[in-house]
Amino acid sequence: MSQEQIVDAAAPSGRPTAVVIYAAITILGVISALTVKGYTDDAYELGAIVIGSTLALIIAHAWSEVLATAMFSRTPLSRDLLLHEFKFAAYMGIPAGLTVLLLLVMEFLSQSFDVAVLAVMLAIVALLFVAATVGSRRQEYGWGRSLAWGVASALVGLIAVVVKVVLGA
Repeated sequence: MSQEQIVDAAAPSGRPTAVVIYAAITILGVISALTVKGYTDDAYELGAIVIGSTLALIIAHAWSEVLATAMFSRTPLSRDLLLHEFKFAAYMGIPAGLTVLLLLVMEFLSQSFDVAVLAVMLAIVALLFVAATVGSRRQEYGWGRSLAWGVASALVGLIAVVVKVVLGA
């Protein structure tokens, strides 16, 4: 199996959508966990934690994919494979960037950290819906199934919001 075939086999076209959804759900969990227990009440600090967590996710995801691909195909690690996996993992920066931007905007507009956090979490839930719906359409699913994937993904994200609201009260 050539290096090009290995990279192609490791890159289904839905992967960018999957890593955006993966990162968005993880970020929701991080925000919920940190704010429910009151570990932070500062938008800048929370933004820095989201960035740091996302960088760790990118590295962990890319490296584990590189190892799995190299082990499965029994080929040596290569620069192409590393770059390929880091390119896909970098899509995790989309929900992180959106989170940080919205945290800062909402902190400025609302003057309340709790309101800002809730608004950001709901925006990430909306991102989950859009990412899953658009990703499904790009895979040529019909509108019904695509919307179902969008709703299902948003519902997964809402779990973190419910945890935040119920436990944070």
